[in-house]
Amino acid sequence: MQGDNSDCLICVDTGTTNTRVWLLRGAEVLATARVGVGVRDTAREGTAAKLYEALREAIASVSSHRIEDGGEWPQPVPKAIIAAGMITSPLGLREIPHLVAPAGLTAISAAVVQCHFPEITGLPFFLVPGVRSGADRTVPAEVGATDVMRGEETLCLG
Repeated sequence: MQGDNSDCLICVDTGTTNTRVWLLRGAEVLATARVGVGVRDTAREGTAAKLYEALREAIASVSSHRIEDGGEWPQPVPKAIIAAGMITSPLGLREIPHLVAPAGLTAISAAVVQCHFPEITGLPFFLVPGVRSGADRTVPAEVGATDVMRGEETLCLG
């Protein structure tokens, strides 16, 4: 399946305990990787070194995946990395502030932040912010009225 690689991307979802990585060309998933490293490791160790290493390995793994097509082995070339989840928390790669709900696709897209992490890859990262409801500063009495998401909104909106 050769063709235009201009829409080939790597998507990353980092959670508390796991990081999932997908190589996509359009809507087609070409390769996946999952590692048992998340921001819990950053919190425990006081450094994001393990997260950086896990991301580097998972991104390299899906980037080197080849698919068979008519006897040829085309290798899609990803153009960027789209990342969401706890990767945008204070324990992730870079903190990106939550958007206040309601926040739709237009607002979330406008708040995406481009970053570079050469220790991981030469590809640009586009970090997707989370969404929150409730007061900006939550006090214990109001914690039940506050909800935050980092990553779930990207699963809902694609």
